[in-house]
Amino acid sequence: PHQRPHGTGFNKNRPWRMVTVTEAVGDNGDFRGPALTLMLQQETGQRAQGWATLGSDDPAFLTAPPVASAIAALAGRMLQGVFLFEGGSEFYTVFPEEPIRLGARVLNIRRRSQAEAEVRIRVLAAGAQVFTHQFNASIQGGEPPVVLETTWSPDQLAAQGYRVVTELVRDQRVIDRLQHDLSVWRPKDKPEYVTARDGDFYLRGQKWYPYGVNHMPASGIGTEDHLFFEHYLSRRAYDPEIFDRELARIKTLGMNMISTFIGYDYHADRNLFDYLRRCEKYGLKVNLSLRPGTPMDFEWDKMREMIVQNRLAASDTVFAYDLAWEPFIGRQRERTRWDQRWSEWIQRHYATMEAAEKAWGFAAPRNPEGQITNPLDAHCGSDGPWGKMVADYRRFIDEIVDEHYSRARQLVRSVDPHHLVSFRMTVAGDPTFNQANNMPYDFRGLIRGVDLFEPEGYGRIGDWEKVRPGMFTVAYARAVDPSKPVMWAEYGVSSWDMDLMQASPSGLNFQGRFYEDFLQIVLQIGANGAVCW
Repeated sequence: PHQRPHGTGFNKNRPWRMVTVTEAVGDNGDFRGPALTLMLQQETGQRAQGWATLGSDDPAFLTAPPVASAIAALAGRMLQGVFLFEGGSEFYTVFPEEPIRLGARVLNIRRRSQAEAEVRIRVLAAGAQVFTHQFNASIQGGEPPVVLETTWSPDQLAAQGYRVVTELVRDQRVIDRLQHDLSVWRPKDKPEYVTARDGDFYLRGQKWYPYGVNHMPASGIGTEDHLFFEHYLSRRAYDPEIFDRELARIKTLGMNMISTFIGYDYHADRNLFDYLRRCEKYGLKVNLSLRPGTPMDFEWDKMREMIVQNRLAASDTVFAYDLAWEPFIGRQRERTRWDQRWSEWIQRHYATMEAAEKAWGFAAPRNPEGQITNPLDAHCGSDGPWGKMVADYRRFIDEIVDEHYSRARQLVRSVDPHHLVSFRMTVAGDPTFNQANNMPYDFRGLIRGVDLFEPEGYGRIGDWEKVRPGMFTVAYARAVDPSKPVMWAEYGVSSWDMDLMQASPSGLNFQGRFYEDFLQIVLQIGANGAVCW
């Protein structure tokens, strides 16, 4: 089964808890997945329930005495019925000045039964207990969990943090336990930010080359719950143990950064603080996307709130903000929003439409009302007598982009002067993309609006001849503005076979060759970094 959150923390609004009884591990002990698990579930309006899963199709393994014993023991534990559904502190990272909300939810999966139990919450510092609270609870089988809550208000919090342990006790014996770290956020006295100048990134006075991955946790695999998958830093999706394990693996792969994203709807869940702390623990810098929207329709109040409330200006773990996720200018119909300004631009530069059309040697398109409209998609994707008109239109669009992205960057820098600002630019600078399909951004319109260029490499999927044009993309970015670093924000290809519903050997082989070819162009053209997906 796929890994899911373990139930640590409090007030997480999870409809289930996964209890990992036995892990599958590699020869060197590295985690490969939960083998024997218990899923506890209590959806709103439904009865509490639980089921066990053993992830193996090997008959010899399933009938081995140790495995049979483990299954029997788990079945016996399930018959007892009473479990912690969650337990710990509301936040995994807290501020020095705030009281700490602690609690637990207790579940009974045996219908038509009632159980008495004791719940004990302890806070440990360097192994010594600094706080404890005990509850007595009566839990009705099949009903919603019993909620227990208390508050700890210490005079001051230890810099090294704490361990929160929640235990379920019956007949003076601990039958269930949840535990997690509790960290204390404090700004650094002397943060060391990544900077950009003269076409390179710098960290601590030395050139720095971002090499990493767009991180989404494995706990979101194989679910039809889109919000759980997408909002992986929300209360119910975030599990610090899972994230920590994956960040450690990323570090082991030789990477030094990740890209990730957070949305306004769940930024106040405060998991970003814990996530960034764990990234710093492994020496991983973060390119952080803020959602929703783009600078073309900038939701500044939301962006500002995310930056300020999450105290991002003080974080030197973050090295750049990503303000738009693969945007396009759009197709002809979408671009009509700029038609009035396009008409005004023509008048400023040519005085009259007639003079413009004479200079172009081509009559501009009109809408059904007879008013000037923007070039047709076919005009943008092929050569022809309309070429001069399209060139002027691209210049006009560059000015529109400059206006909006420069303003967005200025607003961000007004509350955070330390971090670089950019966005993932999809096919910007791609010499092989057919712009009749969708008009992309151009580096020329972004000179004042970003601190680094972030093209993506999905147009390069194929053999070496398909990959090689990526060198033009980097060269073109440097020609437009040699002062800015160029980082490939995404590249990659899936090895998944939808017919086999698994990664195919041929897919894995192609994936390996593609990654090697792509990193060859990164090195040959001297790009400043690469982030796979």
